[in-house]
Amino acid sequence: MRILKQLILLSAIFVSHFALAKKLLIYSDEPTGAKASMIRHLIQSTPPFSFLKKSELTIEVKILESGESKIDCHPMMIKYTDEQIKSLDYWSRQAGIILSEEEKKRYKKGFTIDRLTECDKAAMAQIALESQADRMIYIHASPYEGGSGGTIPVILSSSRPGIGLHEWLHTFGLADEYAYRKEEAPFYCQRRDWANVAIFNDAPPYANSEDVKARHQTQIPWLPYLSKTALLVTGDQLGSPQMGNLGIFRSATCNNVSPVLKSWKSSSYPTIMEDPFTNYIPKPYWRVILTGLGVSENRISELMQKNVVPTWLKDRTEGPGSPPPKAPLGNETGKEKEL
Repeated sequence: MRILKQLILLSAIFVSHFALAKKLLIYSDEPTGAKASMIRHLIQSTPPFSFLKKSELTIEVKILESGESKIDCHPMMIKYTDEQIKSLDYWSRQAGIILSEEEKKRYKKGFTIDRLTECDKAAMAQIALESQADRMIYIHASPYEGGSGGTIPVILSSSRPGIGLHEWLHTFGLADEYAYRKEEAPFYCQRRDWANVAIFNDAPPYANSEDVKARHQTQIPWLPYLSKTALLVTGDQLGSPQMGNLGIFRSATCNNVSPVLKSWKSSSYPTIMEDPFTNYIPKPYWRVILTGLGVSENRISELMQKNVVPTWLKDRTEGPGSPPPKAPLGNETGKEKEL
């Protein structure tokens, strides 16, 4: 019954998720609300959000009032299905590693990941519903750093604001671009529907970029949004030359899957999905985000002409800072005619 209630509440909030999502609620049980305000500032100063009008996206900060009940939160637990355990066992054997029965039981029973936190979904959904919010981020007061994605992301208050933006972007279908830990990697790398990470092993040699497109067009989601002349090979190997900033580059996401399972991303430059010290979101992912916010195609085409330069974040305000001295800006500094 509880699960059914959660589903009904979530459906009520996100029924217009892909049609007309205009309001983001950042709700916090941190008394000062400082981290919530910093995350709002960061989102508002990060492209493409910084280019949106108030009629396209508003961000409201709401603090838990005295006497209100805190939302129940706890470390996230991962449970492998029998099929996932079989896959993990297969990959391990291929790498010369034999999983013990005790290890298999642990994966099946479930294990917690301390840096990831999940909270009462029904309680969060009710708050979002009462605030008439299309999307929500929950800031949970904690002396630790971490959070989690999901329909309503949760951020621990001691985290950098960049982690807040990172977790929120998961709700648009963006994956992590840092390396998952060994016990997590098989669980997350089984997915193949991420908007920003392609997961497949290459098969060199490649004749040219057209050969890459012919062989991997269904596996690389951002391929249609690259320049027709974008280089996708270096010699006869898959991967764009480092001189360019958009193309196909190795991602660390699935590095800890054995045997090797490669993952790929669109940018040679570190993005917010890899490093919370930057607020860089590559142009190909703008389309996914803006569509998720209900922005019209004509407006998306207009916004795609905006200039964007990768930047580091300032330590305190988390607003855009100066780009690193050797930032491979490539073709991201112009009007991006190919996008």
